Amino acid sequence: MKFLLYIFTILFIGSSLSAANNFQPPAYEMNASIKVNNNVLAKVADKTITSYDVMKKLEIGFNRAYPDLINSNSARYQFYITGWPHALDGLINNQLILIDASKKELKVTDAELREEIESRFGPNVLTNLQKINLTHEEALKITKEEMIIQRMMYFFIKSKADQSITPSAIRNAYRLYCNENPPKETWEYNIVSIKSNDEKTSSDASLKVFELLKEKNSDPIEFESSLKDIEKNFLNCKISISPLYTVTNKEISSSNQKILSSLQKNSYSQIINQSNKTSKDNSYRIFYLKNYEKKLTESFDEMSKNLKDQLLQKALYEESERYFTKLKKLYHVEKSQIITKDFVPFTLE
Repeated sequence: MKFLLYIFTILFIGSSLSAANNFQPPAYEMNASIKVNNNVLAKVADKTITSYDVMKKLEIGFNRAYPDLINSNSARYQFYITGWPHALDGLINNQLILIDASKKELKVTDAELREEIESRFGPNVLTNLQKINLTHEEALKITKEEMIIQRMMYFFIKSKADQSITPSAIRNAYRLYCNENPPKETWEYNIVSIKSNDEKTSSDASLKVFELLKEKNSDPIEFESSLKDIEKNFLNCKISISPLYTVTNKEISSSNQKILSSLQKNSYSQIINQSNKTSKDNSYRIFYLKNYEKKLTESFDEMSKNLKDQLLQKALYEESERYFTKLKKLYHVEKSQIITKDFVPFTLE
């Protein structure tokens, strides 16, 4: 139930949380007051939703999320102006649920309500309500409505979403995950190239280079000067070391992968002749594999909980969309024409 409540709480206060969390109230605004321009913002069937209703919903969200800023009206105002459109949409959805619950005669007993009030506001209920500017009647009404909303969402959204998350659905999700996340191989390597216009020169130089590399058996960059000494001994011969390449199995060519797959870490390949008779390019290459890693796809046991959670979130969203679409067809919803792009129901004075 806590997970479900979190999912739907973000409908009306979630988007304003980050803005308020980062807000640093200027000292001169600490004692400023918030004025509510109390207009009717929406009608759901025969029920109206006012700016005051929106403010009360935001106030509860602000006090729960940011108790350290409870005395800063400037921070509260920032929270209000950021979150009020989402709070209004949430209240509309809540009202739709309450109307539907009334039609279905879903009730909360007085004993259940008393227990929840004490759980939320502690044993000193009246004192704690005064601190957050709520009357006892308002707290009872808000708490009762929230309890009804939670139960309705469980019956008509959460339970249906749960039923769709079968072992077969999780297995199918894992198969899709495996297709999208195959094992990942990564090679880090250099290529030592020996080139000359003369075939014999290239061949002889490559043998000298190979002997040196095998003898040293370490990163070719470490003895680049020795390779340059070999280069000086062969006329018109060029010996070079490539940058360190880092490529995955999705990027590497099949020919290079075949060569590198036969090597151990920190080892050299045999001399590879890449001479081209047509272009008279006499070229030899020696590969140095510095590192190789293979990251396997996570097992089903490792992924099943995350996949189940992802499927549940998706199912909750889809079921809620279906439910609210149905309710909006059953019960008329109308937003006030005063709500324009620049409209704000609160002012800081």
